Amino acid sequence: MKMISRANNIRVINRGLMGIIAILAVGYAGLGLAIYSLTGNITVYIPPDISAAGATVQANQPPKTTVYSFANYIYQYLNTWQDGARDYPERINNSRFYMTARFQDELQADHDRLQNRNGINELVGRRRELDLEDHFHFDRDSVEILGAGRWRVLLKYRILEHVGQTRVKNALIAVPLTVSKTASDPVSNQWGLRISGMAGRIERIGEGSP
Repeated sequence: MKMISRANNIRVINRGLMGIIAILAVGYAGLGLAIYSLTGNITVYIPPDISAAGATVQANQPPKTTVYSFANYIYQYLNTWQDGARDYPERINNSRFYMTARFQDELQADHDRLQNRNGINELVGRRRELDLEDHFHFDRDSVEILGAGRWRVLLKYRILEHVGQTRVKNALIAVPLTVSKTASDPVSNQWGLRISGMAGRIERIGEGSP
């Protein structure tokens, strides 16, 4: 009778242990799914240089350096042509995931205006370059936080334009843009940012060097 009682006790203990193991397994599975879900929705923006003092970053919060770099990269790409008639519409289309539909429409309207100005296509054979002069790089005042995931970015360039071999423009310009936060998409838009429009008029601020 003692042996039977001891065997029953062991079976009861084993069933209890199996139940605890099952509960722990379910708990760990749920924890794993929660962690996976969190990591799948967090974007961390790393400043370009953290070698000197390191950096403190917040999840899903791009720093000013990232906003500036994004705006500069996309705007320079849009305005670097070997032949405006070919390159300008192509680059507007290629950049569609990095701008709002409204800004894309504004660029398309600018293209259409240049394509037919008094019956002349001014884009044919037009080469355009935007260069960042040494004193035009990022500083803290280049980016203004507007709130609600929006920034005003001021870009300054030397713009050079040629039609054929003739230089038709050589000037220093200031370009104010509005950048807004959007859902990051690692396939179509890994930045999680879009240019949403001009934040004012492009201003001529000087003459380019010879």
